[in-house]
Amino acid sequence: MVTFDDGWQSQFDYVQDADGLLRIDPSCAVGIMESFCSEHPDFGRGAVFNISLDKTPFGQAEYLEQKLNFLLDNGYAIGNHTMRHRSFTGLPPELWATALTGVLTDLDRNLGMRTCEISTAAWPGGRLPEGRWVEERLGTIEYEGSPVARFGYLVDGALADLGDAGSSGGRLRLSRVDMALYSISRLLLHNGFYRPDAWRADLHDPMPFRPVPSPE
Repeated sequence: MVTFDDGWQSQFDYVQDADGLLRIDPSCAVGIMESFCSEHPDFGRGAVFNISLDKTPFGQAEYLEQKLNFLLDNGYAIGNHTMRHRSFTGLPPELWATALTGVLTDLDRNLGMRTCEISTAAWPGGRLPEGRWVEERLGTIEYEGSPVARFGYLVDGALADLGDAGSSGGRLRLSRVDMALYSISRLLLHNGFYRPDAWRADLHDPMPFRPVPSPE
């Protein structure tokens, strides 16, 4: 599963073609995934767009309703990234409910009943305070009678064992492998991901290592 945080316009952008028709920018994240899925229809879609409201989601206010419904209509998911993108490690716990439910209240104007499909959260800054009380407090926060966060995502670059990423911290502390530019080299050099003894001396293939085959 691929996740995107913040809701930048580069993730979902509309452009007009020469005929004035609106289309998805092929260079934005949604455009790239749509192109890939059209070439590989059996692959499936599994991207989550975690939206915060410290900016206009996806940058084009006039198309927000169209974009949100396109994502839900085409197999993508929308996640909660809070109102003002403030880390819960520094935000007073009594403000957590407002930070989470405020997003849903605002998006209800565009999604109506479909707002109930937003049931995951990506924690701003990728962290939560430590302690079981955190899960207990978050578990009490609801929107329209349903939990605001059935699952929650950290950003911890969990690379100790790619096989158990997401399984050790509980459903509100799911690990994600950070794919920002500064961390890609760390991922590629990780000995659990690539096998350094499988050198491939091919002038047409500059990647020196091959992925470790997954166990049967």
